[in-house]
Amino acid sequence: MSNGKTQALIIVSLVLGASGLGIGTFVMVYELETTGPEGPEGPQGPPGINGTDGEDGLNGTDVPNTYYCSSQQEIEDALITIGTGTGHILITEDITLYSTIYINGGGSYIIEGVGEITLSLNINDETFVITDVESMVLRNMNIDTSSISAPSIQGINITEHDNNLVRIENVRIQGGIARGIYINSENVWIENCIITNMYEGIVMDSGSGNCHVIENTISQLRTNDWDAYAIHLIESSFNILSGNIIYDLDSVEGDTGWMYGIYLEGLSQSNIISNNILCDFYSAGGFVWVLWCTTSASYNSISDNTMYDIYTGYNVVGINIEGNDTSITGNILCITAFNPSNCYGIQITASGSYNVITGNIVDVMSLPNGIIDSGTNNIIGNNVIH
Repeated sequence: MSNGKTQALIIVSLVLGASGLGIGTFVMVYELETTGPEGPEGPQGPPGINGTDGEDGLNGTDVPNTYYCSSQQEIEDALITIGTGTGHILITEDITLYSTIYINGGGSYIIEGVGEITLSLNINDETFVITDVESMVLRNMNIDTSSISAPSIQGINITEHDNNLVRIENVRIQGGIARGIYINSENVWIENCIITNMYEGIVMDSGSGNCHVIENTISQLRTNDWDAYAIHLIESSFNILSGNIIYDLDSVEGDTGWMYGIYLEGLSQSNIISNNILCDFYSAGGFVWVLWCTTSASYNSISDNTMYDIYTGYNVVGINIEGNDTSITGNILCITAFNPSNCYGIQITASGSYNVITGNIVDVMSLPNGIIDSGTNNIIGNNVIH
C-alpha cells in the first residue's frame, strides 16, 4: 500500500456445473487501488515571477546573473546590464541616494537587501520608480524617507505600463511627510511591509486592480494640515486587503486634517477587506473615519475586521457606507468619543442602499448610534450592540 491509496482484494468464486457434472471451482483474484477523499485545498500564495514560483530565482530556477552592489551607481549599472533580460541585484551595504532609481528596462528583476541594509535619501524625491518591467521583486530592505517634505511624493512609485507583476516584500519605509507606497498599476503584491511615520501609507490610484495588500503594518501616521490615510483606494477595484495591522494614528491640538484607516473613493468596487486590525486612533482636532466607502464605492465585502481603541474629541465613525450592495459581516467595533452623541459604530448614509449588515459586534457609548441606517432597502440583522 503506497501513495496514499488503499488496496482492496476481491475474491470471486464461481462453481460451474453442467449436466450434473462438477466442472470445478474457478477463483478470480483482483487487486484494485482506490483513492481516498481529496484533502482541503491549501491557501493560495502569491504568483511566482512569470507565473512560476522560484525560491530565489525567476521561472523556478536560480537567477543566472547576480550583481553585488554597494552604491547607487552600481545598482544603476546592473539594471542597464540586465536590460530586458533576467537579473538579481543584491545590495550589500547602506546607501545614501543622490537621485531616484528608475526601473524601466523591460526585464525581470529581483532587487533585495543583504542583512539589515538601509537606503536613505538626501533629496526631496522618490526612492524607486517602477514603470517598465517584465516582472519585479523588491524585498528585504529599509527605506528612510525622512528627507521628503512634500505629501505628493512617495517612497516607492509603481506605475508599470503593462500591468506586469510587481511584488514588494518585507520592506520598511519610515519618516517624512510623504506616501509610503503609491500604486497606479494592476497585479501588484504588497506583503509583510512596515510603513511608519508618514502621512499616507499605501495609495492605490486610477484603476489599480487585482492587487493584494496582505499582512502589512502601518503605524504612526500624522495629520498635521493634511488628511492622513493608512490605505487609500481611488477608482480601484477587485483588490484584496487582508491581515493588515493599522495602529497609532494620532493628531495633536490644532491639526486640521481628518484621519482615515481604510478609505475607498470613487468607483472602487468589488474589493475584499477582511481580517484587518485597526486600533489606537486618536484625534484631538479632527474627525476619525476608521473605514469609509464613498458614494460610488459599491459591491465591496467588509468582513471579520477588528476596530478598537478609537477615540476623538469630535466625530468618529467605525464603518461609514455611502454606496450600495456592500456586505458588512462579522466585524468587531469598539468606538469612543468625548461626546457620546458624536460616536457611531456603523453608519449607512442616505445614499446607501441594498447593503447587508449582519453578524457584527458593535460597542459604542450611545446605543442608538450603534448602527444607523439612513438609506433604503438595506438588510440589518443578527448584530450585537452594547
